[in-house]
Amino acid sequence: FRQTPEIDEKLGDSLRAMFCDSIELSGANWTGDVPAEFEKRRGYALAPYLPFILDKDDPKDDSMLADCVRRARYDFSRTLVELFHERFLWPFHHWCHEAGTLSRYQAYGHPWLMGMLDGYMAPDIPEGDTWLFNSWDPLDGIRYAVWNKYASSGAHLTGRPLVGCEAMTNTQGVFRATLEYVKQATDLSVITGVNHFVLHGFNYSPPSAGFPGWVRYGTYFNEQNPWWPHFRKWADYCGRLSWVLQESRPHVQVAILGPTADVWSRDGLDRSPFVYTPAYLHLMWQAIHQNGCSADYVNRSVLEKATFAGGKLRFGPMAYDALIVAGVETLEPATAEAIRRYAQAGGKIAFVGEPPHRSAGLMNARANDERVVRAMRETREASAERVVQVSEPERDDLLAWAGSVLAKLDVPRSVRIDAPHERLYQVHHKQGDRDIFFLANLHREEPLAFEAAFDAPNKTAWRWDPETGARSVFARKGKSDAFPVTLEPLASLLLVFEPGSSTEAGRPENQVDRSDYVTLSAPWNATFKHAILKTEFERTFTTLCDLAQMQAGPLRTFAGTVVYRTEFDLADAGHTLLDLGKVYDVSEVTLNGRPLGVRWWGRHVYDAAGAVRAGRNVLEVAVTTTVFNYAQSLKDNATAARWTRGKEPLPTGLLGPVRFHRAK
Repeated sequence: FRQTPEIDEKLGDSLRAMFCDSIELSGANWTGDVPAEFEKRRGYALAPYLPFILDKDDPKDDSMLADCVRRARYDFSRTLVELFHERFLWPFHHWCHEAGTLSRYQAYGHPWLMGMLDGYMAPDIPEGDTWLFNSWDPLDGIRYAVWNKYASSGAHLTGRPLVGCEAMTNTQGVFRATLEYVKQATDLSVITGVNHFVLHGFNYSPPSAGFPGWVRYGTYFNEQNPWWPHFRKWADYCGRLSWVLQESRPHVQVAILGPTADVWSRDGLDRSPFVYTPAYLHLMWQAIHQNGCSADYVNRSVLEKATFAGGKLRFGPMAYDALIVAGVETLEPATAEAIRRYAQAGGKIAFVGEPPHRSAGLMNARANDERVVRAMRETREASAERVVQVSEPERDDLLAWAGSVLAKLDVPRSVRIDAPHERLYQVHHKQGDRDIFFLANLHREEPLAFEAAFDAPNKTAWRWDPETGARSVFARKGKSDAFPVTLEPLASLLLVFEPGSSTEAGRPENQVDRSDYVTLSAPWNATFKHAILKTEFERTFTTLCDLAQMQAGPLRTFAGTVVYRTEFDLADAGHTLLDLGKVYDVSEVTLNGRPLGVRWWGRHVYDAAGAVRAGRNVLEVAVTTTVFNYAQSLKDNATAARWTRGKEPLPTGLLGPVRFHRAK
């Protein structure tokens, strides 16, 4: 990273940050001076152990040989990580500053456990990623991955205001992604701690490239995408929400320590064991957030440098109320002794499974084992109430398990939710005397209704709407501290608690009365405006249907905007909520000449009060589709075929039923 004459010394005048993508080191594990560096750092020669520590078949026994190999493998892994950080990461970071820019860095990759938290504590902008359409991810194919949580943990511990995200990377559904899916992935990323989205990706293409242009992997953020004119809706939402989170600071109660030393001892710097050692480790943070607290991951260096007083684990700007030691058998003696000091300072600790009982590394192994065992014994002796041992959770029982652990440790919760749910998440931030809460329902189909009590006494709750920028008082339940909350599918809620009271009366949002409605049955005239071909044609429908299920023709392969129009009579104007039923994908409604707005996620329900009237009404619904079905029809277009072959057509258009409901 030596400065060269070709690089302007003031890059920062034009560039905010220099970026290093994810570390794809594969099997790289050697430089010429590794043996010398190993001996200098670890105190013994590497060569006699090298064939054994590189063998991925870990001895499945407790023999002295197996123990020796594991300790040497740990030492080798630690040495490689130290060298990588000293010779690449920190020089990159300092080079960025010398050039006048910030450093932006992704500390995950291959191997995953390449000192990831330490890596994320180095750059100015730690960055994770979010992928769409990953079939092995249980939450609707969104790969929000634990490295986002490590990126935010690194930022929290070092006081960095930005947590970046390579957002909406997409290797399977380039043309299939909807704005609704993008919002779902955005909200989930925000829960992980991300507050700065770098979209992946916009592929500039000259007109001569034709449709679909130059396409690499990434969501099709492109002017040829039919929903591109509505992209501003997401940008406004994401921009406002990100600004609030960037200008505030996270309130996190729980620190989690995982078994890095055990992974390095058994598997070295390998990719496969990261998520599954133990199986619950990198799902645990989610269950904690679902139970009204927040969590960060910590490691050996954090604990050894932390200070402890008044029951708090302090590092940088963070002060944690509890530490969960998750499936850890092996520790450096200094780490074990730091945990002991925390317990003796009033700390709350939960050991998942047996407490650590062995040291890492080969030198002075027996003496170091005794230090670890002694430190753990003294940790347990510090307090039977504050230091507990809990059983490992089952993967499908994490929600209840995390709630019971938080209760055992008596960890103060940011939000007390009467009905925690595995798709209901929250995060808590603070800005001066403001308390900021973001809640999200990540379920696509089910609304979630619950009561929530927020840790923000003697303050007024304001709802800030990231879509519009509007704010209003959020209604309590009578005079109690509880707030009745209903989050529709994929809905989110940004609440800002401010000191004092407000003269504005809080009013609950209108709820749809599903039992009192009028269904529209009149025929629909539809105008089809093709986004790519720039053609226009009309059809009449007596029944609304999925256009993708039509016989071969322009409807089945349509991509663009369909404007549905109908006229109907109502006996009275009391049914003020218009529910479009199933819509694929973005809808925009005009009733009797009055625009009612745009819906680009969740249920397509509109407040028609003031627009609906007794007697004759004229309704217009413009539905904008994805480009996928059209792209799939281009059999001779190699680029389009590459990203669509082997997949079913996507549901398209307004399916209904379209109903007017009374509000509850």
